[in-house]
Amino acid sequence: MSETLDQFSDLLNHMNTEEIYEAEKILGREIKNRDRELRKQAKAEMKQVAERYGIPLEEIINGAPKDTAGKGKRPIKYRHPHDPSKGWVGVGRKPKWVEQWIEEGGSLDDLRV
Repeated sequence: MSETLDQFSDLLNHMNTEEIYEAEKILGREIKNRDRELRKQAKAEMKQVAERYGIPLEEIINGAPKDTAGKGKRPIKYRHPHDPSKGWVGVGRKPKWVEQWIEEGGSLDDLRV
């Protein structure tokens, strides 16, 4: 055991039961605070790594792109200008809302995410 732990053990030997319970509460709070700080630090470091690679942290954690259409893994490339629930990955037939947008003089680039 380290010298500090030996000193702590000696201190406990001189404490009554009530003081030991109070020490337990103090230690519990300290453990929670340190754990919270370690988690915060780990999250910040993970976020820095994700940003370095240009990937959202949520995508790394969840294992899939954050914004996908349907059950596929392709990210949305085009989004409806007035209804964000409508998106298109840019593969296959154009959705009717995309065709309508283009017929009305809009550009596909205007819809790009």
